[in-house]
Amino acid sequence: LLTDGQDAYDHYLLDLASPSCDPSAYVTWFGTLTETRLLSVVGKLYNSFIQFYHGGYTVVCGSDRCRENPGLFAYVFPFDPSLSIFMCEYALSFSSDLAINSIPGTLMHEM
Repeated sequence: LLTDGQDAYDHYLLDLASPSCDPSAYVTWFGTLTETRLLSVVGKLYNSFIQFYHGGYTVVCGSDRCRENPGLFAYVFPFDPSLSIFMCEYALSFSSDLAINSIPGTLMHEM
């Protein structure tokens, strides 16, 4: 899974930095596209991935909250020092391809 995650992350960065990246999605998520902002976004995503890759995050599959909310993808507690990502069964049914509503995309969103 880590190799798949790394491949997905590498693909995501290349796509984000390419001219073919959907600018409306970028602007919605990160604001106006500037070189400085793009470098900041890529740097933060890279740091999150490195932390994830080296065990800085704990991924928990399923929880009472997931079972009580069938359409819930995943969630985190932002100030939880354990950096736990709770993945719900709904999100685990997604594709492992890098896309919106995908497992790698959901993990990146929660990081």
